[in-house]
Amino acid sequence: MLSGTLHEKIKRYKYPPYAKGWGTIFGRIVAGHLDSTPKDYEAFDSIIPTPTYIGEGAARDFDHILLMLEHAAAESTYSWPMRLRDPLIARVAPVTSMVEARTYQKRRQLAESELRDALQVPSPGSVRGRRVLVVDDIFTDGLSLNEAARALRLAGAIQVCGLTLARTPWRR
Repeated sequence: MLSGTLHEKIKRYKYPPYAKGWGTIFGRIVAGHLDSTPKDYEAFDSIIPTPTYIGEGAARDFDHILLMLEHAAAESTYSWPMRLRDPLIARVAPVTSMVEARTYQKRRQLAESELRDALQVPSPGSVRGRRVLVVDDIFTDGLSLNEAARALRLAGAIQVCGLTLARTPWRR
């Protein structure tokens, strides 16, 4: 659950002034989870970070999810199929932050317009027939993961699932 200390540390990692060292700790959490429940994840051909835009107009100058997965790969006792270079999916333009969209309806509209338009699968042939696990930091409504899954499925992925560090409390 995204609350208390975990919420504060994820914010310190994602927002200025960045505490990038949390990438190591979050990576260890991901590695520990994967390693402790290997049967849940052994069917995946690729484990990838949710796409983050890094470029002109980007919110940050580093890919916080990729950094977390790099640490997870280094810490894991298994050889998970983490795709850390040559991404299966990319965000090619900046998108308004979901945090700025205060309601579900606004977040959904943002996901289905700006985010959808900014997502690209550079090489559909590398996705076709794959089972992909997309890793993200926070699950709020599932809209960002859903858009990444949509793009990957349209490119031919046969299964796309998500794994996150935390989820926000359900809202009424």
